[in-house]
Amino acid sequence: MLPGLYNTHPSGALNLNYLASALDADGPVLTMPAGIAKGDLIIVAGWASNSYTTIPAAVYGTGFTAISTHTGSASIPAGRGTNEYRVRVCLSYKIADGTEGGTDIGGFLSGVLDAGAVIVYRPTAGISSVIWAQNTPSDATAAQTINASNSAVTSIACALGGDNSDDVTDIALSGAVADVDLLIDSLSFTAVAQNPPSVDVIATPSLFGDANTMISGYLEIR
Repeated sequence: MLPGLYNTHPSGALNLNYLASALDADGPVLTMPAGIAKGDLIIVAGWASNSYTTIPAAVYGTGFTAISTHTGSASIPAGRGTNEYRVRVCLSYKIADGTEGGTDIGGFLSGVLDAGAVIVYRPTAGISSVIWAQNTPSDATAAQTINASNSAVTSIACALGGDNSDDVTDIALSGAVADVDLLIDSLSFTAVAQNPPSVDVIATPSLFGDANTMISGYLEIR
């Protein structure tokens, strides 16, 4: 279970409403969207790529809780060394304390190339827990099924990925309409919140680098 506790919203059933999003080409330091209130759920996707060096270190942002991470590597062209291209994506979250709106927060992924994307949801009741109920990492070459129909509570199906290039890529959701589809540099991040009952969602990547990486799954919000 991933911790998170701020009972600041009116009591009752917990539903989520999409509030805002932001993109930032400065991966290690991300500017949060304006208007974030105490108790809002902030989800951040980070991407970083290195060439001829090490895989970027897994970091999740100051004050944020890690959800998942995955890496990719490739040696292209042959004969110029091994693992020449190395990429990583990270997913993290924070229950807002109310100070985040419009501010810069550091401690996110850093590499030769890097970027970040932020999605904010507003709950109708206080969030007591955030659980990453499915984790599907891959090299981002095939569609992935996010089994959100297994959740009996409010869920967020999401997928993020990137490659070693600085070109825009894309991960498309089907089965449910995405709340937002964020693209910057080689980072793609998309999500849909579903108040019960949830349905399964298919995440289909279009990543074009030599080294690709992707994560999909769903969060259960209580």
